[in-house]
Amino acid sequence: MRWLSTWVTFTASALAACGSSGSLCEDATDVLCQRMCECDFSAGCRYGDESSSISFESEGDCRGFFRRRCASERAAEVDWARCESVIASQVCDESFEEGALPVVEACELPD
Repeated sequence: MRWLSTWVTFTASALAACGSSGSLCEDATDVLCQRMCECDFSAGCRYGDESSSISFESEGDCRGFFRRRCASERAAEVDWARCESVIASQVCDESFEEGALPVVEACELPD
């Protein structure tokens, strides 16, 4: 019976950790996509710079794409609170016609 208690405690802790990590990742993704849409002057959502960027027609499309990263094992290695903080302080890149949110290194999954 003791093994069952240990297993339940371990499983609950593991699920809580996964849930927290995913939730923080999803929160950061929501902020990322919101800022991408604010920075794209062509009524879409753009991330990158003039030489290389990714764009989406809507914030929902953006979230669908970036939230897939939250399921990655590497997502646990990202400090999502820092990521979200850095996103909030990013200035839109207006150096090209459409505008974009510059790449946020703090949010990139490690290789």
